[in-house]
Amino acid sequence: MRPNKKKLFCFLTATALFLMPGCKGMPENQFLSLPTASPENATASPQSTEGSQKITEINLYQYKPEYNDAVDKAATEFSKENEEIEIKVKSARDGEDYMTTLKTLINSGDMPHIFNLGRLSDFNEFKDKLMDLSDLELTQFAMEASLNGAAIGDKIYGVPYFIEGFGFVYNRELFEKASIDVGAIDNFMAFESAVKELDRMKETLKIEAVFAFPAKDFQITGLHMSNVFISAEFGGDIVKAYQSKNLEFKYAEALKKMIDLQMEYSVKPVKDIDSRKMVEEYFIGKKVAIIQQGNWIHHTIETIDKDFADKIDMLPYPIEGLRECCNSAGVPMYWVISDTADEKVREGARSFLNWLYLSENGKKIIEEDFMFIPAYRGFAADTVKDPLGKRILAQYSARNIIPYVFPSYPDDWGINRFGADIYRYANGELAWDEVVSNAREAWNKLRQQ
Repeated sequence: MRPNKKKLFCFLTATALFLMPGCKGMPENQFLSLPTASPENATASPQSTEGSQKITEINLYQYKPEYNDAVDKAATEFSKENEEIEIKVKSARDGEDYMTTLKTLINSGDMPHIFNLGRLSDFNEFKDKLMDLSDLELTQFAMEASLNGAAIGDKIYGVPYFIEGFGFVYNRELFEKASIDVGAIDNFMAFESAVKELDRMKETLKIEAVFAFPAKDFQITGLHMSNVFISAEFGGDIVKAYQSKNLEFKYAEALKKMIDLQMEYSVKPVKDIDSRKMVEEYFIGKKVAIIQQGNWIHHTIETIDKDFADKIDMLPYPIEGLRECCNSAGVPMYWVISDTADEKVREGARSFLNWLYLSENGKKIIEEDFMFIPAYRGFAADTVKDPLGKRILAQYSARNIIPYVFPSYPDDWGINRFGADIYRYANGELAWDEVVSNAREAWNKLRQQ
């Protein structure tokens, strides 16, 4: 709340307390002994008093620019049902560093009431300012393991925003024309064989190359791609990865083989390919058959070419000698609530998160406006419409995934250290042995700080 609004806020709050009954409280269930519950019987939000004045103002700051309209709609609809609460939505802008802005707000005393955190280091840094959400009604509906990235000890400080997954997105039509049986691609050798067959038929398929390897996009290579090969080292345990002082990099050679395969059969030069060029120019432009990306890319593709969006799917990401038939998946960000706000604000924030994922109106917005993979039980089987999301949801539900551990990498390691070195390797500036030794050394050094 800005200083010039404090007097007005205090006056309105005092008036409301005189005129209105308090908000209905949340259940006090403890997380570790939560009962099995049915979403149909869940309490979505407290009922508003007809004709009541909106007096509880909640500031929400979220990291996804593309979800601004959906979050804004959710806030508006929630306030229609809860007239005593107003939620003001702010979203990160395209190109804005969300965490830098968030930390500036927190350090300046203008901490949002609801916001997003994703890294375990951030949860540990701010845990004294965050509400323990272990007894939040929504928490008991979270899918298995989805809360791990927001847990410190026996407390849960965040609830999942959504689930996402990463793998090889491919053009089904090209695979059909090349008579490639996707079901038979269940290990690295089969994947390599399919790649070579697509390359052999380049002229017939009218493509420039099989891949567009995004060496210039350090987030894809240094975080998402690396997670596929580093997660197994820690048994898919995000907390174990966070606490580890050392990186062995057991599957470095398997990663090298995957990078080399993509670079060999990629459009050139790979050092100039970023995510946008990979997706829009080469994949949607039907110049390549396969890209490594996440299920989140479907919305972008559908916006540009709706017909093409119906012709794509996702292959598993094979790690030679390990897990060769599943994808990397997890929760990239969590909703958290400031524990420094007053009680009415905190209760209103809790009510909003329950409403968004448990009420029928909230679920409708999740399905029609957010269009992501919900991380909670109780959603209809057809909530996720796109083929990439369906693929990831099926694997996640069956726990046939490579769990996300990259949110627990040492700060700056994934993008600024490892991703940058993969770029230098792709550009011929570093030998692979140097990439691996640099990765180990940087991890170990950052963990000692």
